Amino acid sequence: PRLLGMYVRDEAVLPMAAMIHRMTQRAAELFGLRGRGVIRPGAYADLTLFDPATVRDCATWRQGYAPPVGVEHVFVNGGHTVVNGALVGPGCGRPLPRC
Repeated sequence: PRLLGMYVRDEAVLPMAAMIHRMTQRAAELFGLRGRGVIRPGAYADLTLFDPATVRDCATWRQGYAPPVGVEHVFVNGGHTVVNGALVGPGCGRPLPRC
């Protein structure tokens, strides 16, 4: 959310499409995550639906985690994990190992 809110919307450092590419397909390729980061037949169903006018990161140095604003729905492996901005049920994925 910080990249989209600050660097795309507020500071216009990159266009939305370029930032989303860096955050999705390019990141998946760098980490060797096949079938991730793209929307196409056979790929995993990982999608984030957000409002470009309101998306922003709420975390601070004092509060390292705070739910973002403007992220309405998240699907991981096709499972609905964030509904209307709220985390619901167990996760549908698994943590990635540290590099």
